[in-house]
Amino acid sequence: MENPKRILKKEVRILLIIIIVFFVFYSDDAEAIAYYVSPSGSGSLCTSANPCSLNSGLSNAVAGDEVVLKDGSYGGPFGTTRGGSPSNPIVIRSENWRQAVIKRFNVLHSDITVRSLHFDGKQEIAWIFVAGHTDGGNEIINLIVEDNLFENAKSSCVT
Repeated sequence: MENPKRILKKEVRILLIIIIVFFVFYSDDAEAIAYYVSPSGSGSLCTSANPCSLNSGLSNAVAGDEVVLKDGSYGGPFGTTRGGSPSNPIVIRSENWRQAVIKRFNVLHSDITVRSLHFDGKQEIAWIFVAGHTDGGNEIINLIVEDNLFENAKSSCVT
């Protein structure tokens, strides 16, 4: 008959192997987070009930996350602080279709999606400005601009 201590050590080793295999093969990537922002948002919670500022939401977002703009008019201009990845872009979108009004948004990084915002220049400039990376002027790739409304501007465009 085998020594009980040996049996226990063997069982512990088997259990550790099972746990390691589970985490290596079955764990998902970190879940995407939705950062809720509002024109009057403050603090750092960035939840639907306690939204933060647009700048805070953009600063917090990483690949795969969303920055969700609650209804209202946002000053600006605002801009990306980092890019996503080809398979996990950072999505900047309106919570309610085109009810988040923004004047200007600067895209400075790749792998960004801008969706369902309302760009209203109020007779000034309403646009999405795309510039090279802040780390040396590389081109922006994988930028998706979809279902946005551009109006009331001298120059309404994506440049």
